[in-house]
Amino acid sequence: MNQIKTLAFDMDEVITDTLSKTITLYNQLFQKNITKQDLVGKRLSDTLTKEQAELLHREVDKEGFFRDLAIKEKDTKAILEELNKKYKVFICTAAMEVPNSLKDKYLWLKEELPFLNDQNFVFCGDKSILATDYLVDDSLYQLEGFKGQGILFTAPHNQLREDHSFVRLNNWNEVAEYFL
Repeated sequence: MNQIKTLAFDMDEVITDTLSKTITLYNQLFQKNITKQDLVGKRLSDTLTKEQAELLHREVDKEGFFRDLAIKEKDTKAILEELNKKYKVFICTAAMEVPNSLKDKYLWLKEELPFLNDQNFVFCGDKSILATDYLVDDSLYQLEGFKGQGILFTAPHNQLREDHSFVRLNNWNEVAEYFL
């Protein structure tokens, strides 16, 4: 009997476009006009002083910030729904970095991806504890400790990174091609 494969997907910058909302907040707080293109090869935090980083983190950690995130790409939901028919799909998010995001992310997932089993939502810090076959994530840090097959999802901060051996998928159509 073949056992069904398990797929874990990160939420921020894989399923949701958290960066766009964070950039909008950043631009409002600091009277800037940065874009995603300005962040190729670096994280937003690389552009901030310690005080600015603390202020931005406090704002992002406010209840409601993660409640209305935009979906990453127009086909993301449909592809996840198809994957869920073939694999056991988990959503794994490092929510411990932003404690107030837990409720928002849970409600967002229930509303936006109702076809997924909420028992497969994993809110954690270090994803090395995951025991899925695959992890699709934009963070090399999270992939490096993962024991299954890690897959790097392209985001501005990792776009220039070639110092890894992970399969790279650039968008959800490539996710569909790879897994379906």
